[in-house]
Amino acid sequence: MRAFDAAVLGQLPQGSAQAAAVVLWSCARLRHHPGEALFLAAADRQLAIQPGQLAPLSLALTAWAAGVLEVRGARGRLWALLEAHAQLVGSYGPSDASLVLWALARLRMMPPPGWLAAVFSHTQPQLAAFPPRELANLVWGLAQLPDYAPPAGWRGDLAGRWQAGDLTGRDRITVRRALQRWNKRRV
Repeated sequence: MRAFDAAVLGQLPQGSAQAAAVVLWSCARLRHHPGEALFLAAADRQLAIQPGQLAPLSLALTAWAAGVLEVRGARGRLWALLEAHAQLVGSYGPSDASLVLWALARLRMMPPPGWLAAVFSHTQPQLAAFPPRELANLVWGLAQLPDYAPPAGWRGDLAGRWQAGDLTGRDRITVRRALQRWNKRRV
């Protein structure tokens, strides 16, 4: 695998940001930790993209891969990516937002200031349409953020979705536990 890592690392500077994200995603799916150099090079490739031009999925896959493999050295680059491409939040699909928040929770890091507010603003009108698994992953990631709870209106809409009964099994339990945790915080 070292030859693979070296070959990929050599190709990243001229490859697309999306290709770099897919390579990281593939490594994470295979549970192959290619080392921090590859993650940092892929993140640098994405940072070189003009703000607003990076595909939300590319950023989400990079974050997810860093979270799955718990690449601590990627935290600074991930923070920089989220800051540089903050305007992407408005184009996040349900899985993009949930992948990024899940990764932040796994890496035990808070997002840049304003990023969560943008996520809530963008996702609140869509909560009723979020697929159950993406909603549960989004909520799980949010619930892992220390001493944090979503805005009351967002939590209320989430509670309404939970009460509607369309969440089942593990997804329903995840949302219920998050709502209980946030209600205990009385935020």
